[in-house]
Amino acid sequence: MRPRATTDVSIDRLIAQYIDADGRDAAEARLRDHGYAVWALIGDLLYPGSTPEQIAHEYRLPMAAVEAAWIYYFRHRAALDRRLAENRAT
Repeated sequence: MRPRATTDVSIDRLIAQYIDADGRDAAEARLRDHGYAVWALIGDLLYPGSTPEQIAHEYRLPMAAVEAAWIYYFRHRAALDRRLAENRAT
């Protein structure tokens, strides 16, 4: 159990370092210091054939920021999937 707790703490720190969700709905979270919406980044990551490395390069982000967004997505998948669907509908 001890290693998992350490891993959870590390993941929480990674998210806190790169994701700004303070006072926002999870679907409206942004990448801290970069301003990109997490849902937009995830939409590009979910595009067939895209890779995290490619997205990091295109957005000029450190890989850790892409990893933080991906983990945040899995923690808030329902809200972010709704936001992605709203975007596709417009």
